[in-house]
Amino acid sequence: ALVASEYTGTYDYGVFIDAGSQGSRIYVYRWPERDFKVLPPPESAPLEEVGSQKSLNRKTPGIATIHPSDVHDYLKPLIEQAALLLESEGLDADELQEVPLYLYATAGMRVLPADDQMLLLKSIRVYAQGCGFQYKEERFRVIS
Repeated sequence: ALVASEYTGTYDYGVFIDAGSQGSRIYVYRWPERDFKVLPPPESAPLEEVGSQKSLNRKTPGIATIHPSDVHDYLKPLIEQAALLLESEGLDADELQEVPLYLYATAGMRVLPADDQMLLLKSIRVYAQGCGFQYKEERFRVIS
């Protein structure tokens, strides 16, 4: 099996925000690029986290405690940290637009009234659309 740290080819990347009740954490992952021209596609190597400065990758309090108008200020430092990590991997601004961004909110968001939850999620999605990463609405959700 291929060990990601021994790989010398091209990587694909993904950014994930874990929006928990006590705070939000951002993770940047990479994995060897897969070739889908070959069937079946080759087995993927394990995900490898890029950068692990936990203090820089965390924002408190939990996202469910902030006002929808403050989403930009809340998420911006996390997004900037992810961009810096990816720039250190050699990606430029155009390539960042190809990196998928995910945000999964948990307990704090689940206990909000449905209208408040939807308003906050809408603000998160609006911010995410313009933050420089690849955006798809279904990647921003509350999970159980």
